[in-house]
Amino acid sequence: MISLQFKRPDEAKFIFVLSDKETTVAVGLDEVYRFTMPTPLQPTVAARGQWNTNNEFVIDYTEADGGNHFKISHVFEGDRVTVSLDDLTGLFPTQRIIGRALNKKIRTN
Repeated sequence: MISLQFKRPDEAKFIFVLSDKETTVAVGLDEVYRFTMPTPLQPTVAARGQWNTNNEFVIDYTEADGGNHFKISHVFEGDRVTVSLDDLTGLFPTQRIIGRALNKKIRTN
């Protein structure tokens, strides 16, 4: 499960489940990174995001210790969403997930 929540004009929430563990990360929408420490055993995450087009939202997601840095792109086409995870460190190939967007509200400028 991957979820984006836009309840504030300057910050979104990026929620995902990995290995049966739900993680919520704050995402700055004002070009400023937001810092989140998911658990005491995980590194602090810095994230910021922006709409590149009316149907593409991109998150710049990095671990504060520099271990991982990702570009996470969400492209919405009707009720379909394609999520691409690009490892900016070059260690892993791009991963893509195709799914259905639920409870989607259309973004307007």
